[in-house]
Amino acid sequence: LYDGEVRFFDAEATRLIRAVRDQWGSDTVVAVTSDHGDELADHGGFNHHSTYFEEIIHVPLLIDGDGSSGSHDEIVELLDVAPTLLDYAAIDCPNSYVGSSLKPLIESDQWNKEHAIIEQIDSRAYRDMRWKYITRNDGKKALYDLSTDPDEQSDVSDDYQSVISEIDQRLEAHKDRVRSTDEELEGVDIDGTVEDRLEQLGYR
Repeated sequence: LYDGEVRFFDAEATRLIRAVRDQWGSDTVVAVTSDHGDELADHGGFNHHSTYFEEIIHVPLLIDGDGSSGSHDEIVELLDVAPTLLDYAAIDCPNSYVGSSLKPLIESDQWNKEHAIIEQIDSRAYRDMRWKYITRNDGKKALYDLSTDPDEQSDVSDDYQSVISEIDQRLEAHKDRVRSTDEELEGVDIDGTVEDRLEQLGYR
């Protein structure tokens, strides 16, 4: 069933992209990504709850439209997608955006982001090329050394308290930056039918 869903999405995405380019021509930039992955028993479950393990947060990102080709293994975030599309459309990025355009990476391999931060209401996670750090509001913490434990099976937080302290400082700096860009937004009214559909998809 899971493979069938992937195959169905592939067919529908192909149909959508062809329709867009038939309508707008070749002067289009297409980005394909996902808001999360799925755990398939990697850590004992079958879901996409906020575990922050790689099977949940390491998602594909494909950008097509500028004639470039190749692949990258740098750390990027979903927050970078909107600034990227605005950059290609020659539209100024709002000051409140905390992501960065991927255009320099795509076109000239220039990129200086060294870590990603993922947040939920009750927890946060940090990921760089070596470390995965997960901290929850209830005080629980875990640290994984991805260089020696890419499957994230051994919590080494007790052995690397200095690493945790440094990452905690980066998380606080990130929190301050996000707070400084906070804007007053009007509430969105969602009717019961939409709420039910979102809940069936796993959103609460």
